Amino acid sequence: MENFFFVKQGGVAIKVIFTSVLYIKVNGNNLQIITAEQEYITRLSITHFLRMANVTTNLFCRIHKSFAVQLTEVKMFNKNIVVLQGKEIPIGRQYKKALLSALKNEGTELNKEIGTERIDLSILKFTN
Repeated sequence: MENFFFVKQGGVAIKVIFTSVLYIKVNGNNLQIITAEQEYITRLSITHFLRMANVTTNLFCRIHKSFAVQLTEVKMFNKNIVVLQGKEIPIGRQYKKALLSALKNEGTELNKEIGTERIDLSILKFTN
């Protein structure tokens, strides 16, 4: 079963599947929802989006006061940025521990699903 939500654009409700969302960004009073194909703008708060998305999936992690990313799309990261689809997204200081924890959990869950050995992310630590 696909988990989805609807976004109004130009008076039309458009179905967006959560797994197609790469990241979200707060832009003033709006929330930009970025997928590989399209960008949507809505009046949802980032907190409301994350609550809605993570009810059925734990795909998303807030990494900055203005950004949240889909964990399965994270290709690289260091103590300051996450890289997904060639886009660098900043990591806020107060979100670093939550990101590491979420990536550790995502690695464990993903490996369970595909039946591979667990990747040990315990060696990953951010230093200031």
